[in-house]
Amino acid sequence: MTDKAVAANHLTPTIRAAEKIAEALDLPTVSTTSTAAALNEAVAAADELAEALGIAGFALPSLHGDFTLTDRPLVHLGSASAELVRLLAAWIRERA
Repeated sequence: MTDKAVAANHLTPTIRAAEKIAEALDLPTVSTTSTAAALNEAVAAADELAEALGIAGFALPSLHGDFTLTDRPLVHLGSASAELVRLLAAWIRERA
């Protein structure tokens, strides 16, 4: 089983809980298939950003993919030290 499959397996209860919350809040109904697709897209996007940041010498330790209650892919940039954020901001400014 791949790492992503293992992660998706562990997230199944989370996906089901999100579906119940969406239903309780009368949000549009989501399907497990579309939720999994949203999660896969978000994880892939987070992986791409992590790789690009790594090439530039940066890492955001809490960076990860997720999904919203309405099945939209979401990437959490997470938390980082003030020092890292300033270095990243300076690096972007130099290249913008």
